[in-house]
Amino acid sequence: VDDMISTGATIVKAAGLLKKNRAKEIIVFVSHPVLSGEAPKILQESLVKTIYATDTIFVPKNKQFPKLHSLSLSALIAESIKSV
Repeated sequence: VDDMISTGATIVKAAGLLKKNRAKEIIVFVSHPVLSGEAPKILQESLVKTIYATDTIFVPKNKQFPKLHSLSLSALIAESIKSV
């Protein structure tokens, strides 16, 4: 779990340590998929199985990759607004 992925370096390093310590699979949850530079390529080629990211930041098509899955916050935000 992380607040954002920018370059992907921290996640890749953490995944390596988890694998070294016998993690069977690595699934990442992140709030903000910034995905700067080569992050999509680095993450797609990493030991991470799946990355779930909220839709707080628009991810253009050229930054999307197979391991990345978007989680919509629209229903949660709508319910919060209704309850105010």
